[in-house]
Amino acid sequence: MKNIYKHTRVSNIRISDMDDSDLQLLVSSSEDVIYSITRGMKSIANLASAAVNSEEYSQDDAMTDLDRLS
Repeated sequence: MKNIYKHTRVSNIRISDMDDSDLQLLVSSSEDVIYSITRGMKSIANLASAAVNSEEYSQDDAMTDLDRLS
């Protein structure tokens, strides 16, 4: 697996060869990735906003945001 791009990309040719269950898995996996990235971005924004604005940021909220990033 030297070239990760080769193993992870999905071309039009590969999509047309997939059956419905493979396509459903591809869509649901993509949605999971987008959801995880969005949660991570929100957590980073929360942490950065608290730091910039010198706001009180509860330890529980900070740990929740840090857990989301890991």
